[in-house]
Amino acid sequence: MANLQACSSFGDIVWFGVGVQHILRVLVQTSQGSSLVALCVALSEGFTQPTSALIINEIAQLCGSPQDLSPSFSQWEALIRVSSCALTNSTFGLRFHQMLKLGGYTQNQVKSDHTGHPKDIAEVILAVGSVASGDIQEIRIRGGPTCSWVATFADYLLGLRVMVRSQDESLIFANFNNQEINAQIIVYFANDLPLEGLGCVGRVFYIRQGYDFVQQCFHRSYVDSFHLGGRVEFKSMLQETFGWCAAALISPRAQSWWPGSDFSPFQKLDDLFVNLYMAGAAFYVSWTAEKCRYQGSTDFLHSAFAWIPELRQNEAKLLETARHHDAKRPERQEIVDTYNAARAGIRSQCACQDCSGNSKGPTVATQ
Repeated sequence: MANLQACSSFGDIVWFGVGVQHILRVLVQTSQGSSLVALCVALSEGFTQPTSALIINEIAQLCGSPQDLSPSFSQWEALIRVSSCALTNSTFGLRFHQMLKLGGYTQNQVKSDHTGHPKDIAEVILAVGSVASGDIQEIRIRGGPTCSWVATFADYLLGLRVMVRSQDESLIFANFNNQEINAQIIVYFANDLPLEGLGCVGRVFYIRQGYDFVQQCFHRSYVDSFHLGGRVEFKSMLQETFGWCAAALISPRAQSWWPGSDFSPFQKLDDLFVNLYMAGAAFYVSWTAEKCRYQGSTDFLHSAFAWIPELRQNEAKLLETARHHDAKRPERQEIVDTYNAARAGIRSQCACQDCSGNSKGPTVATQ
């Protein structure tokens, strides 16, 4: 909370940021309020804001909160939203992402259908709280990727002794010497748990798949994602997010890794990526509200190089294309056509299921 700042305007009439009377600063004046804020902040690092609010709402119901005194779902969601900034500069998101990798889950595998059941997550959070308060000595948790968040929460925020085991029960993480002292939280990664017939037995908890349940709660036929994958570092964010394919797109040296490429009539993927990226950049700096921040595509690119070192692997081509864009100043439709053509070229040379199957994915609209 000490790192959250606010600034005033119009003679201290209007404040921006987390001001003196902000709800977060009021809540943390009590231990209960501090615990609530910490939980909201941690949830926002692992789940989307609606899903986080749903989990908090389930916790309130399990605790038997009076209905007329309990906040509404929209109020819980608003609290999650204003709390989500508190851990932005911490390592919580990075630790969560690393825990997912230790569990064998790639960024692409952490999708909607891997979302833990909110009721199960709520029960586990309350059980972890009982361990932290000393009411329970040890609990065991089985589930999918959501267990990564539970382990990170117990380790980073609560400082509990956490042990994590893979699906074959081999030890993959422990924040203490397990030869001298016992674990308080033991996590087992386990996929494909049945939706029915599982219940908490003693101090063993299960986190089932909750995708269908969350959809029913939000009354949506399809929701893109409920589960976040933590945070990645800027220096490796493209490869961490998209896998080795990102390196094949950016760097000519890595193109031999691309599945199905024989390099006979094979058009260079880095050329296609340059056209794709620079068309997107040109659209961004010319046709969005951000155009006032940059003098052109070249200016935007220098900023991108500073934040995303992976792009420097193709720095010369990117800068050349950016200068061409700035000199020519193409019309909006030409930029859109360039983007869609480059994207189609990359997809035509990719052997993954998404690109070679029926899914066409999004394109840039002409309007």
